[in-house]
Amino acid sequence: MPVTVEVVKQPEEKVLGATGTELDLETATLSQLIQRAGLLDEETKMLTAGIFKDLTAVKNRAKELMAHGLAPSQKKEEKAGDFLAKIGEVGNTREISDMEALYKLLGHKDFMAICSVALGQVDKYTTEPQRKKFIKKERKGARSFSVIRIKEKKAASGEI
Repeated sequence: MPVTVEVVKQPEEKVLGATGTELDLETATLSQLIQRAGLLDEETKMLTAGIFKDLTAVKNRAKELMAHGLAPSQKKEEKAGDFLAKIGEVGNTREISDMEALYKLLGHKDFMAICSVALGQVDKYTTEPQRKKFIKKERKGARSFSVIRIKEKKAASGEI
């Protein structure tokens, strides 16, 4: 599958407003920033969609070829032009196979100090009023932010 990527040297980094004029991030209005974020997001999606699809396919095929004939514990490196590809060992998974035996070995106090329970599983077995008695919920962390087009984009030829 041929992949062609054109690299274009960009001029000095500037943020342009919707009209193509330079946008000063410190003095721009919220409306200007939202408009520019939306346009940049659309442009980024358009430019990268095909590249990521091709890149994923190429990497998956290279990984498949490099892994062929390797034992799970083997690693491999392959040089090609200016690049070096590395493939690692097959990963390990671990899980507790006998929870009761672990509980007996550690005892109640130590077991309770290290055990954890997935909250999704607690949700399956309890009601909201029951959970309020022993699950602390607080708002912290990052907020989500998205910019969504609300007007149809019109092409230069008049098509939508």
